[in-house]
Amino acid sequence: MSIRQCCCSAWRATAGNTRFNRLHLRREFTRTTTTTTTNNTAAHQQQQQQLVKSAQHPRRLHSTVAAAKSTTKTEEQQEQQEGHNHAGQPAQQQQQQLQGNNHVRQLSQQKEHQQEQKHHTIMNFTQNLNAIWAEFTDRVEKQLPLNDSDFIMLCSRIKKEGFGGAQESIRRMQTVLREIHRRQLASDTFVRGCNMLIHMFITHGDLKSARLVIDGMMRSHYPPDPVTVSTVINGITRLGSLGDIHEFYQSLQEREMWPETTGLYRALIWIFANRDDLEGARVFYAAYLKKRHLITTTTTTTTAEEGGQGVTADSNQEGDEVYNAMIQVYGAVNQPEGALAVYRTMLKRGHPPPTPGTYHVMLSMLHKYGMKEQMEKVYADLKAAKDVEINGSHLTAMGRSPEETLDEMHALGMQCNARDYNTFIASYVKENRFKEALDIFHRMIQAGVEPDVYSYGIILDTLVKDRTQPAEAAFDFYETIKSQGIKPDVVLYTSLISACAKTQDMEKAMSLLKEMESFGVQPNVYTFNSILGLLSRKQQLAPEDMEQAEHLWDKMTELKVRPDTRSFNVHFTLLSKLVRPAVVQEEDGDKILWKTDGRTGVATPQPVQKMLQLYRSMRRNHCRPDFATHTIVINTLVSSGHLRQAMQVYDDSKTTRVKLPVSVYNEIMSALDKAKQTSQIMNIWHDMKTAQVLPDNTSYTLALDACEQLGLAESFSKIRAQRKQDIERLLELDRRQTERMEFSSSVMNNKEDS
Repeated sequence: MSIRQCCCSAWRATAGNTRFNRLHLRREFTRTTTTTTTNNTAAHQQQQQQLVKSAQHPRRLHSTVAAAKSTTKTEEQQEQQEGHNHAGQPAQQQQQQLQGNNHVRQLSQQKEHQQEQKHHTIMNFTQNLNAIWAEFTDRVEKQLPLNDSDFIMLCSRIKKEGFGGAQESIRRMQTVLREIHRRQLASDTFVRGCNMLIHMFITHGDLKSARLVIDGMMRSHYPPDPVTVSTVINGITRLGSLGDIHEFYQSLQEREMWPETTGLYRALIWIFANRDDLEGARVFYAAYLKKRHLITTTTTTTTAEEGGQGVTADSNQEGDEVYNAMIQVYGAVNQPEGALAVYRTMLKRGHPPPTPGTYHVMLSMLHKYGMKEQMEKVYADLKAAKDVEINGSHLTAMGRSPEETLDEMHALGMQCNARDYNTFIASYVKENRFKEALDIFHRMIQAGVEPDVYSYGIILDTLVKDRTQPAEAAFDFYETIKSQGIKPDVVLYTSLISACAKTQDMEKAMSLLKEMESFGVQPNVYTFNSILGLLSRKQQLAPEDMEQAEHLWDKMTELKVRPDTRSFNVHFTLLSKLVRPAVVQEEDGDKILWKTDGRTGVATPQPVQKMLQLYRSMRRNHCRPDFATHTIVINTLVSSGHLRQAMQVYDDSKTTRVKLPVSVYNEIMSALDKAKQTSQIMNIWHDMKTAQVLPDNTSYTLALDACEQLGLAESFSKIRAQRKQDIERLLELDRRQTERMEFSSSVMNNKEDS
């Protein structure tokens, strides 16, 4: 059964055919109210019957009457206490109100009981997943109790660990959802389970089935929550188009089921801005302004088990994030006037007011575009703001140096804290001014400001990046950090591993990785990238180096660290160093490398096979290849004589609109020329023009030779004329290339001398 069919069957078996919806809730409310009234009437009748029976037994009469009087008195006192403000109401109306109050208290008690139960699990979740599933099925078969937390934890474990395959994991998740329906648990439990099912579909690239799940939720009157919507938006961003996002937004608005939160609007603005669709970002900004009075600004973050990545449902209590996002979007597209308009809208409306972050972004942007007058006006607004405190980042955003900022803060009577000093140090590190960064750190110590773990992390990173500092300086500083009682975190360890690159000390890097594990510090993808990068810098790779790389890759999988684009690129680089150029073949006395169809006729070496497998895995896991990915893979495949596979990867780059460097185009055209596929060379030439990649001398030569062989006189003349007009740039390219070669030669000579 396909994934989509599994999804459809789940909804037919669960949400599609159930009555657990709003109508059911109304009936449940009516039934509960009726039951309460009936119970009160039954209790009164039972009391009357006891009085009748007691009349037949005089010894019981006194105690029974006393009990009845006590009960009546208690009820009268309770009624007087709860209804003393309603003395003028008819008795029947007071009785109805009393019953309503009793019902509200019952519902409140039930809700409190449910909340207590939701924080406890009945099942044993310390077992492996198979044992947990066996316990779950046993409890279902025997009709044993399970609470909301059991179902949420089970769904979370299924999503994270799976059962060996996507379809089996999804099938079991659907089984859990059906049981939630059958037991009529809290609606939010079912929604959270659906969120995890949606995330599983999206993770495996099945956006259509994910959409079917949310459609089923809405048909069954389960409104999607912010996590549901943010998860689907993430999926559409990765697997769909901007038009799909518009359609999704409109469909939920038409059903009045769109969660009106600032986080979702902020996310939509950034999604469209990152795709260079400013108009789309403006549409959602305008929608936010129109619906602002309906929008929730309470904190609602995506939970770990529901797995929303990239978009949080809402992470702001002030409601300013949409404004700040739009300000940053205008800055990214070089439209500071638009950012100013958004800023003035915030000032005019007054709620939410500009935050420290708003002022920082505005000051930095206006300084960048030389709008000094407007920058000073915003700074005046900042100083006049009652609820916003000026800090060092505001002054550095205006172009002040850290020293000038410190002096101005002193003049304003402001105390510099660790955060301010961290900002100053980081600004110098960003500009590669490492000496000045260390000076600010010493000034921080002299001022009596205690550094925090972030301060130490920046300085350690400074010592690592500063080429004038030896690797020992970073490790000596690390000992100072430990002597201060600071517990090293993953950032500090990653910086130390990067320091090992200065001495190519792979053994030290691996010992740091083991030290992290012993102290319970979880390495992240940047940690592994630093170690893999250390391997990739080796000029000659030994077999044990690749074994080490494979071990690290397996370690990432074991720790559930998801490799990013850089991880794959470093791995590709390692494999490329093991690939040798294709051996020249003899055929009819002529030396040829490629056959006329681009094949080599030789067996594919193992590193090339591994590279192709890794590339497919990268695309299958929805890790977006960048220009470096395509450059390494294409050049390696061309060099090894696998032109056909190289052209397939090249076509992928065109599909994803990745702009390749001119060297890749030259490699492909050169390989096509050797393979006697001259007409394809002109296609590559036109691709370069479409992608606006400027040709170099090699590109011109290959294109002109192809025109000459194909008899394209007109194209030959145009390209030659273009080359003449481009002569100055080409000469500059040759000059720079010569300088790079001379520099590399001098470096090699110095190494040999040393």
